[in-house]
Amino acid sequence: MVLKYLLLIVLGPLLCWGTTPVFSTRPHPPIPLNLTEANRQLDLAFTPQVKSKFSRLRPRDLLDVRHLYVLDDWGIGEWGADRSREGSSLVRYLDTFVNNNQESWGYQGWQARRYLVLLSYLRYLHRQPFDVAIEARRVDRQGDSVAVVEAKRRHQDQGADSLDGVFIPRNLPESVAELDRLLADSVKQRVRQLRERDELEDLAPSLGMWLCSHWGLYTGSRLELHLRQLGYEIPGRMADIIVRAYGDHLNRKEVIDSTYRAPKHHDALPSPPPPPPPEDPATARPGYDGSVGYRRFLRTGRITDFKIIPADKL
Repeated sequence: MVLKYLLLIVLGPLLCWGTTPVFSTRPHPPIPLNLTEANRQLDLAFTPQVKSKFSRLRPRDLLDVRHLYVLDDWGIGEWGADRSREGSSLVRYLDTFVNNNQESWGYQGWQARRYLVLLSYLRYLHRQPFDVAIEARRVDRQGDSVAVVEAKRRHQDQGADSLDGVFIPRNLPESVAELDRLLADSVKQRVRQLRERDELEDLAPSLGMWLCSHWGLYTGSRLELHLRQLGYEIPGRMADIIVRAYGDHLNRKEVIDSTYRAPKHHDALPSPPPPPPPEDPATARPGYDGSVGYRRFLRTGRITDFKIIPADKL
């Protein structure tokens, strides 16, 4: 009796916070060794309604399928391999066909693996043949074609003084002058008061994102090329240094490119932040990690729904 109460004291708060899947007694099936086993496990995990919905998808929809949690168990989740499943048996099998050196979005290694698994199951539902080697080569050729087009566009954009009608500065002094012309006084006041990097990131949803999108920091522009020459590789860091330089300008400091050269290893990824607290089951949104749908999957092993959401709408 005493042991029972001790367990309730220790585990009770966790159960209330919605982390019951951690203590789920549902046995996890082994990670598939190949696509035949993957099809069999997906067939068991999908409810009849989900199978019917999935069977109506087109191949081009597959990369945008969300909330198929069983794929995370296999190391081919929505945003790359889950760290605990890197090098899983299924990943190793698919890597014998997939080109992991593709850089074009939609054709990168983790995306190709995920696509092949889902395409295989789609063909399975329609009783159509599927050859993983042939389909992997087709994906690789499409990736090569996209890469050629992107490289050509990038080369053109890097020499252009405007993109989609928006003037593109050549360097940080020109960026500062252009922001002086574009920004409202209220935004200027906020930038003037910024000091630390974490404060700069507060602007990312607005000013930072605008800079990345409209000044070609994602897709390539003469400013992006110039910032790469200063040592910046990540678009978000490029936007940060532009905002920092503009803040210095507003505080009457001279903006010279050479003074903003990136320190060595500045783009090294920081340590991951601690995980967020578990969601309250009463307010959890279905379809996200730790949510009702995810907990249901961990408890029952069944996928009861999924969504089609393009990456740019997440």
